[in-house]
Amino acid sequence: MGFLTKIVNAEIAARNALYAMMASNCYHEKDKLYFPIEKWNWLLVDKDGDPTDEPTKEGFLTGFAYDIYEHQNSNKTVIAFRGTDSKKDWIVSNFAFPFSIPYKSARKAVRKYLEKFPERNLSLVGHSLGGGLALGASCHYGIPAYVFNPSPRVFDGLGDYHEHATRICFYQKGDALNQIREIWSDKFLSVVKAEDMYESDFEYGAKHDSDLLAEFFRILGAKQESKLLDLAGVKK
Repeated sequence: MGFLTKIVNAEIAARNALYAMMASNCYHEKDKLYFPIEKWNWLLVDKDGDPTDEPTKEGFLTGFAYDIYEHQNSNKTVIAFRGTDSKKDWIVSNFAFPFSIPYKSARKAVRKYLEKFPERNLSLVGHSLGGGLALGASCHYGIPAYVFNPSPRVFDGLGDYHEHATRICFYQKGDALNQIREIWSDKFLSVVKAEDMYESDFEYGAKHDSDLLAEFFRILGAKQESKLLDLAGVKK
């Protein structure tokens, strides 16, 4: 079974641009664009809810890291899982069977946050491997996930968890992972509904770059929501 996708339009881009920016910002790389989402009252915090400028890191050997963004005027929280730093990282994380250490770490991070802040309304996002981590935790805990060029391998635990939740997936046409997505298409479509899969197509997007993808969402989405013009990506 293949992947059937809808095209990202201005309305869809406006609705999901913020998630794309978070999925990119969580890399914390100087050569990537930074999106000033604090202008929309989203604050980066640590595991205790205190403001920080650093990612939350767990597991020195695996490189597992994530950002926690809390909205200051509501009870909304978004955990953004960092994606793949190299092809080697992706291969190690996706061809392990039947489980992967980063995926277990992601589920543990989500569980701890839910236990500590049960009043918060949590969503998950991620790009590349980070998208796979978000989907895996979403399956386990039934939390909404919004993912961009995600890993096609979904590790949902030995119990094969499929808790119901909103799961939206975005792929860039020509992305580096497209050639191998068919390997796990049946399992992936049991997690993400076909009608919740979208494809974007922009000329500089075939390099698997999270910040360029987020900038595309911002520019296209601004046609529907002009406030997105305030969140232009900048070099830090």
